[in-house]
Amino acid sequence: MKGNIYIMPRINDLTEDRQLFIKLRICLIMQEFMSSLNDYYIRNETCFGYPAFNQSIALSYDNNICPNEKLPFSQKEIEENESSLKDIKKQIIAFRY
Repeated sequence: MKGNIYIMPRINDLTEDRQLFIKLRICLIMQEFMSSLNDYYIRNETCFGYPAFNQSIALSYDNNICPNEKLPFSQKEIEENESSLKDIKKQIIAFRY
């Protein structure tokens, strides 16, 4: 802590297991976000009104909808994230044992 500002260590300065857990958490958050936004879009056919999105963010997502799937995130993106999750979990298990 410096004054009232917390200085976040760079990920390279953290231990390898800590880096893996941070990457895992990021992938889990992204998975939840992608699924949640896709579900919202299916119900409402727009990203406007999605919690924590202002109009400009919602508009940018609406303008970048995957044309083949008509969703903010394609199935391929979700599967790639799931694959990353599995890889990170394997690395954590291998690191722990």
